[in-house]
Amino acid sequence: MKRSGAPGAGALSGRAGEPITSVLSVFVVSRLAVLAVGYAALLIFGYPAGGAPVTIDSNHLLNLPFRYDAEWYFRIASDGYAWNPANAGQQTIAFFPAFPFLARWTMWATGLAFVPAAMLLTLATGLGGVLYVYALARERVSGEVGASAAALLLAYPYAVFYSTPYSEALFLLATAGAWY
Repeated sequence: MKRSGAPGAGALSGRAGEPITSVLSVFVVSRLAVLAVGYAALLIFGYPAGGAPVTIDSNHLLNLPFRYDAEWYFRIASDGYAWNPANAGQQTIAFFPAFPFLARWTMWATGLAFVPAAMLLTLATGLGGVLYVYALARERVSGEVGASAAALLLAYPYAVFYSTPYSEALFLLATAGAWY
């Protein structure tokens, strides 16, 4: 069966015409749970010796997703790519350009700072990717299997990266969309 474009209303609705509110609710609840667990861990355990990692705001909740590779994406979105041959460590050229480009575009389009704009991008592309996975499983097997596939995808431990300003959610959208 040949497809074109995003999954339509027919592919994303239940057998009785019911919208896929279960997939959307699992997405929202799972992303809020990841945020809550991360913030609780920060409150319980605090920062490692030596203080907080790089921060962009005095609000610990806003800084929560700004860890590890998020700083690299921030640098690329803000200043572009740079390479220093004298630096033997990691550099911005190690990262693909799609996520920083779209984050920068989202910052421009919404007027938001990097972390909120990148989180908006991550959540939107993650939801899109999960909807494609749901649509694929629903068409191949059934709506119940589609909902289960979406829930299992969001419960998988690696899904924590669908709640951070990283490129994984964009990759999920691109690959699931290509398969659809």
